Formats: sequence, structure tokens, C-alpha cells
Amino acid sequence: MIALDITPNIEENPWTDCVQPDGLPIDLGLMERIGLLPRGTGSGQPVVIIKCVLPDGSIAVAQTSWKLFRGAARALAAAVETYGMMEGVPDE
Repeated sequence: MIALDITPNIEENPWTDCVQPDGLPIDLGLMERIGLLPRGTGSGQPVVIIKCVLPDGSIAVAQTSWKLFRGAARALAAAVETYGMMEGVPDE
């Protein structure tokens, strides 16, 4: 698997590789499902699998190692806390 690039604030650091030729953002799909494959790597380590439904109805499935996913979640959680991004937003 490739490394996972983490962007704590896309407003400040936009993904310029995710735009259409006219400069507009690519239509976002919806993350519909997430799961864990307990022994998904060749060495038997867990893998996170995510299913997204794109605007045209097609499906994309992506995977990353549990270690990379956990690290990304921790980094994003730290950014939320550091920048107070959830102030005034009720817990779900």
C-alpha cells in the first residue's frame, strides 16, 4: 500500500490535483461504508476498507492499513482540537 497523505485543513491547503479542467472541484462522492479486514495485508495485519458512492452512481472502494488509518485519525483529531473546529457543533 502507498503512504497516506494527511491534510489537517483543506481550506488552507487545497488539493489542487482534485479539480476539473475548468478549475471547479471534482464532485464529491459519499462515504457509505467502512470496515476492517482483520488480516488484510500479506503479513496478516488489519486493513481498513472504505466504500464510496460517486455522484454518477458508480462505486469506489479504497483500502489502507489500520496503522495508517489510525495515524490519520489521530492527526485529524489533533487538528480539530488545536484549531477549535468543533466549537458550537453538537456531538452526534
